[in-house]
Amino acid sequence: MLGGLGGLNPKKMQAMMKQLGMNQEEIDASKVIIEKIDNTKIIIENPSVSKVSVQGQESFQISGDIREEKGKSGISKEDMEFLKKI
Repeated sequence: MLGGLGGLNPKKMQAMMKQLGMNQEEIDASKVIIEKIDNTKIIIENPSVSKVSVQGQESFQISGDIREEKGKSGISKEDMEFLKKI
């Protein structure tokens, strides 16, 4: 991911990132699951995951084969309507 940018080799790129307070770490993951509030799941198979730290803030970059699963809450529509009224 770091190679090929402006013709810099990966080691030089990482040294520059470190000088700027940036650090990147590859994470060996087999699957990433994001559970949304509406009970839907985004599932990423065969992911490429990188953790990027910049001045104490961490973020993740994820790519892979993505699919989405509709949530099953186990609660009927009638029960949901009743709960909304309470």
